[in-house]
Amino acid sequence: MTAILVTGGADYIGSHTCVELLNAGHEVTVFDNFCNSQPEALARVERITGKKPTRVQGAATAVIHFAGLKAVGESVAQPLAYYDNNMVGTLRLQEAMAACNVKTLVFSSSATVYGNPQRLPLTEDHPLSITNPYGQTKLVIEEMLRDLQRSDASWRMGILRYFNPVGAHASGLIGEDPQGTPNNLLPFVAQVAIGSPRRPERVGRRLRHPRWHWGARLHSCGGPGAGSPQGAGTTATAGWQLGSQPRHRHRLQRAGHGACL
Repeated sequence: MTAILVTGGADYIGSHTCVELLNAGHEVTVFDNFCNSQPEALARVERITGKKPTRVQGAATAVIHFAGLKAVGESVAQPLAYYDNNMVGTLRLQEAMAACNVKTLVFSSSATVYGNPQRLPLTEDHPLSITNPYGQTKLVIEEMLRDLQRSDASWRMGILRYFNPVGAHASGLIGEDPQGTPNNLLPFVAQVAIGSPRRPERVGRRLRHPRWHWGARLHSCGGPGAGSPQGAGTTATAGWQLGSQPRHRHRLQRAGHGACL
């Protein structure tokens, strides 16, 4: 059993990860300021698993880092907020981990670090570039983690990249429930399906937020090794592109790197 700190553990992906970790027998501590989530999500995690994740306090031997601002348009309008929250926040987390001698980390990055795709489907060896401040923060953090691991080989780190995960837990108790107006199409679709009056705005023949491609499927979280960061970056900082390609899902599960995304 491993004690794992999950930053952003009440958000969409974080709450599902907490479910998988608790079901796998790990001790989970959640750090979340609820800027884009609800405390109710953690209560529902407890209902699903029968186990209560610890809030804030508690020791940890590994960290899964989901906390971060994530809207591309907002990052263009408020770049300093993104650099402060995402980059400086991750730097402070790394410093705190080093001070506590906790050197196992799974970082939730984004496939936006590939910039404008040169080929599809995206794979881990695709050139990295950025087109917005949000992507810039993710890419700088990735480089920071690689530099840290090169300077100290005792760090074990994994980087997960994906676009717009879609779906909800089979219980229906937790799913994507962003604060304010969703930044992509699928949350609107889910809200319409449950009877919400909210609708995406149409502009001519197109939806204003049609970014719904390359979705990492939540039902791929199960399987051997899923929900555990134990094997992450055993010899170096490794990055994985998660998506609808079966070879990526199966490789993550077989290798024991399958954090729930």
